[in-house]
Formats: sequence, structure tokens, C-alpha cells
Amino acid sequence: MTSAATRPAEPRNAWQPVPDRNKTTLALEIVGGTLGLMGILASVTLLLSGYGAGATAVATGLALIPLAVIVLVVLWIDRWEPEPRGMLLLAFLWGAGVAGTLSLVFNTIAMTTLQATTDPQTAMTLTVSVVAPITEETTKGIVLLLILWLRPRAIDGVVDGMVYSALSAAGFAFTENISYFLQYGDLLLDVFVIRAIQGPFAHVSFTIMMGITIGIAARHRNRLAWTWLFPLGLVLAMLLHALWNYSTLSSTTRPFVYWALQIPMLLILAASAVYLRYEESKMIKRRASEFARAGWLSEHEAHMLGSFQERARALSWARKFNREDAMKDMQRTATRLAYNRERAASGRAMPLDHADQARLLQELTAQRAALYGTPAIQ
Repeated sequence: MTSAATRPAEPRNAWQPVPDRNKTTLALEIVGGTLGLMGILASVTLLLSGYGAGATAVATGLALIPLAVIVLVVLWIDRWEPEPRGMLLLAFLWGAGVAGTLSLVFNTIAMTTLQATTDPQTAMTLTVSVVAPITEETTKGIVLLLILWLRPRAIDGVVDGMVYSALSAAGFAFTENISYFLQYGDLLLDVFVIRAIQGPFAHVSFTIMMGITIGIAARHRNRLAWTWLFPLGLVLAMLLHALWNYSTLSSTTRPFVYWALQIPMLLILAASAVYLRYEESKMIKRRASEFARAGWLSEHEAHMLGSFQERARALSWARKFNREDAMKDMQRTATRLAYNRERAASGRAMPLDHADQARLLQELTAQRAALYGTPAIQ
């Protein structure tokens, strides 16, 4: 007997082949990831030749500590609708390899040119406080544009933009930390405290400005909104980066900038992340309720989808019947449907969204049947 919980409000469409939408994504991941790996390999080769395997291994181990903290925070922010692992890896490898290598080249060229035309102190000041913020933020931010252009549905809003930008910055900071730990080995403890304890989120807090603006652009009805929003985020990132770098040149200004800028900014970003996660939970529950009213879900399921605690309780219940995987699949599919519906409701639907919704609804029906043993909830 079929209940209203699984009976659709209107006839379901027969299955139709979904257009292959993964070729561009796969190409982006392969090409971007390969470039990132090549950049990392080049950096590692230089470090090994200059400092040896032992010192490089120690520096890498130390650099993994702040990286692990950043990645855990990013994954916490990204819990509602986890981004594709390939895209997350792309952002990290781009920051670690491509952005790191390009920035090193441009910064070195700038330093050499300035040293030939000015005194050493001026050359250092200009490179650190002007050139580096421009080259580093630009190269880190390019991957956000590539994702927006080539995989636009990967960025649903500000949270996704924050996630990708944070990973690009984390990758960059990881390789840069290794270099700094090796370069200033005689002051390793001081450098570790500054970069890994006091400022592990420094690069993230700069680059995330672009992530926020690119996320706003992704939700904008005007598809060209990125042409003015991304440059805004880029300029903000450069200014914050320049101020931070300039403060590091003086032992008197660094504490002031740290407590007056870095700490408040991190607190604001943390509060924003918590708020955005809360807003996502409300959106998921709201959109899931629409599918419940149409008969694709029960009201209890729609309520459960908007709460991590309720999701955990549902998984615990399903575990008793050895159907935990089916519950996870159903939760994941229903969440994707909610985001799909949100894009359509906000006027940002793309050609593939309609076909995806039909496919996801069929998957949802099959998953609920596997979960409850019959097509209906008894």
C-alpha cells in the first residue's frame, strides 16, 4: 500500500539519460591538479637540493600542524553539502603548487629588479608589502574563477566560496611555511609560533575575501556579477595581506596589527561561518518541506534533514536494522535536491538542474524503498 509520503503530487517522468556534465569537471581537475603537483614537485626539488632531506622532512611535519587545523575547520563548515573531493583537492593543489610557484617567480623577479634600482631595505619593504600581496592573492584567487566558469554549480553561495578559497590559501600557506621553517632554521621556534600558532589563518583570512565575493556572485541573478564582485574581493584580500606583511617588518607594529586586525577579523569570520551554517540548515529544511508536501518525503524526514542531531538520531535508528548506508544515501540525495530547488527558486537554475532533479527524485524513491523495505513508510 502506497502512502502519501512516497506518492508524488504529479506523475513522475520516465528516466531519461542525463547529459554528460563531467567532462569539463574532469578536465579541470586533471589539468589543474597536474599543474599543482608539478609546482609542488618543483618546490620540493629546490628545497631538497638546498636544505637536504632531513631538514625538509622536519619542516614539512611542522607545516602539517596548522594545515590540519585549517582543513578540519573547512570540513566543519562544509558539512551540509560536502563539495566534491576532486574539486577540494584541486583548490588545495592549486594553492600549494601553482600559486606558490608563480608567486615565488614573480616575487623573485620583483626583488631582483628593485634591488638593482633602490637600496636593499626599500627593495625588501616594497616586495613584502606591495608585490607579494598582489602576486599571491591573484594567483590564489584564479582557481575560484576557474571553478565558477567551468563548474558553476560547484559554488552555490558564500559557504562554497569560503571553502574553496580557504583550501587554496591553506595549500599556499603549507608550502610557504615549509620554505620559511627551512630558511629561518636558526629561529625556527619563533617563526613557528608566528606562522603556525599566532597566524595559521592569516592567508585564509585574506583569500577568503575573494571566496565571499565569488559566492555572492554565484547567487546573483546577473551571471556577470563576478566581473565586479571578484575584483572587489581581490582588492580587499590584497589590502589585508599588505597590512599584515608590512606589520611583520617591525616588531612594534606587529602586535598592534595582530590584536587590532587579525584577531577581530578571525572572530568575525568564525561568527559568519556559524551563521551561514545555520542559514543553510533552515534552507535545507524549508526546501525539503516542499518535497514533503509534494509527497516525495515525509514531514519527519524533512525536519530531520535540517538538523545534524536529528540526522544522527536517524542514522542510529537505521543502524539497528543494518540500513545505515541507505539512510546516509537518502540524506545525501535529499540534501542535493534541496540545493537544486534553492537554485531554481532564486532564479539561478541551469540547464542540467531539471534533468538532475528528475534523476535525484528517482534515486530518492529507490533509496527510501531500500531504507524502509517497501516503497511506502508503514
